[in-house]
Amino acid sequence: MSPFSTNSILLIMASLTHTTMTESQRLEQAADWLDRIDEFNEQDKQAFACWLNDNDNREAFNRMAKALGQPEIQMAARQLHQQEIQAQTNVVSLRKSVWLKATLATAATLAMFAILPSLTDSLNNSSPVAQPVPTQAASWHNQQAHFGTAIGENRSANLVDGSIVYLNGDSTLEVNHNEALREVSLTSGQAYFDVAHEPQRPFIVELGNASVRVVGTAFDIDRLADKTEIRVYEGIVSVRAGKTLMLHKGEGAVLQAGHWQRTFKLDDAALPQWRTGWLEVNNQALMELVMRLNRHIRKPIRINGDATLPVSGRFNLKAPEQALQLLNAMDDLTLTEMDDYYQLSVTL
Repeated sequence: MSPFSTNSILLIMASLTHTTMTESQRLEQAADWLDRIDEFNEQDKQAFACWLNDNDNREAFNRMAKALGQPEIQMAARQLHQQEIQAQTNVVSLRKSVWLKATLATAATLAMFAILPSLTDSLNNSSPVAQPVPTQAASWHNQQAHFGTAIGENRSANLVDGSIVYLNGDSTLEVNHNEALREVSLTSGQAYFDVAHEPQRPFIVELGNASVRVVGTAFDIDRLADKTEIRVYEGIVSVRAGKTLMLHKGEGAVLQAGHWQRTFKLDDAALPQWRTGWLEVNNQALMELVMRLNRHIRKPIRINGDATLPVSGRFNLKAPEQALQLLNAMDDLTLTEMDDYYQLSVTL
């Protein structure tokens, strides 16, 4: 029988993984844990707790859970980690009370060196996210990529610098990172960015006739047909649109034709509404509501009549048919289903 417990072996594996893992790979592992967390058995819980013992792993998991709008999972992971620390403390105390002879300690040390090569081989063969990468080069990855979503689809993307981008439906993002800049272009739709802190290499979002520049922060950009809205949830962003303005946490701005239109204050929400599956409007122009709903409805809505009609309501983006029923029930609006679109008529 091996003198090492399952926890000891898992800790050794975690230590070996730590030396070869980039920030992006940590985020991929964090996403995998999040995806399986509801199906954990006892062995999974032990493995997850050991993985959380690494500070960088724990930070990656917290960032991923926060970006996906799941603070309750952050709390559960924190409790599991504390339980693991207490369990390890109890084991250490027990070992001190029944101290083994020096010969057994020597045998255990020899056994450790005997199993390390096999553990290393096993880790390299079974863990695709832990490929050896030189530490110095890890923060200077180049990346050219295209990310897009279909109507009704939301998608998260882990960039190689460790940043996370969450795309709303019918959205397109181009990524072009080099050694000097981390540049992306939001060509259409809406995206929430959780940017990894890297002062020597700014993160720039190009918006056609405007741009957003950050170092490390979390913000949302919503590109509509006639304007762009920016909301800052963490940190500070610099927006260049005719002139340069700094937006801090809790502030937003509206751009039109590449120029400032107005700034506004956010509510206390930790994430944009669409990230929680809802869209709430208060005296918003009908055409803006329709543009946002069309990201989630297979057949587009077309307006017949006054598209500037102010409307208010709370729409469930995960149940588009309910959103359509709510539109049809509103005063001065009538919804008619056509072969390949919905016609929304203003009856004023």
